[in-house]
Amino acid sequence: MKKKWFRILSSVCFLIFLAACKKTDIGLFSAEFPGMTRISFIPPIENHPFWLAAREGMAKECHRLGFNLDYVGPDIVNQDRQIELIEIAIASQVDGIVTSAVDPGRFDAVIRSSVRNGIPIVLIGSDSPGSLRTVFVGIDNVDAGRKAGNLMIESSGGKALIGVVTGYSRQLSLNQRIQGFTEAISEYPEMRIVTVEESGFDQINAGKRTKEILLEHPEVNAFLGVSTNDIEGIARIISEKSNSSSFSLIGFDDVDFTIESIKNGLVYGTIVQTPGQLGILSTEALAAVFSGGEVPESFIKTETRLITLENVKDLY
Repeated sequence: MKKKWFRILSSVCFLIFLAACKKTDIGLFSAEFPGMTRISFIPPIENHPFWLAAREGMAKECHRLGFNLDYVGPDIVNQDRQIELIEIAIASQVDGIVTSAVDPGRFDAVIRSSVRNGIPIVLIGSDSPGSLRTVFVGIDNVDAGRKAGNLMIESSGGKALIGVVTGYSRQLSLNQRIQGFTEAISEYPEMRIVTVEESGFDQINAGKRTKEILLEHPEVNAFLGVSTNDIEGIARIISEKSNSSSFSLIGFDDVDFTIESIKNGLVYGTIVQTPGQLGILSTEALAAVFSGGEVPESFIKTETRLITLENVKDLY
């Protein structure tokens, strides 16, 4: 009886929520193809190479399985808007949701709401381990950070005063990368992180933070860009300096600028993920739940690759 009243109350709440939504929002997750299983992919930012690549993998798998895929995200990284879009997807009664928890604690409530309403939710890229999410699909970020640290050791010869630019100081995945990086360089007494600054996932802001670091800490001779756009912002500023070749630059992911900067020697190396695989595996996980099965693991690990001048031309 209690469960029945809970379902009724939930339905009423959904109707109230939908009534409060903007008209342009209400149709975002509409049932375009009645009878089809509907998956909503809500990334932290919609028009970004990493998340677009994840969508491509997801779209291929959805096509194979006969699922309908919605792809909607904020124009810029905006957690309030991202959470609002997840709430709209829940209210629209989609069958499954894929998203990424920029700030883990802030997403726990909406994840709980999704699960309580019978909608499994898969996190990719960045996890919220204490939440009710079905599974996390992504890389081992601590290990990826260690790999970045090893690249920095190679590039600098074990001597570096490092400025770190990260997308968001409270994102678990990015902090794990910094943790792994710190562990890797800790064995080298002439290597240390001088400062960590935040870019807000914006390449222009990453460049501004780089200028500020060089102004306040002129001894810095190496940089780590922790999120996708950071290394581009860093590298553009360093490229303007007459002694640019004396800097060691390490980044993450394989946007075009980063790859070209490795080819011309400005960036030493990058740690590359497989976002398309994130899309495929997250869709497979939801499909397992839809069919009444179980996802065997709470963490589905995807691989990373190290890209340097030695192998960049073979791969790109």
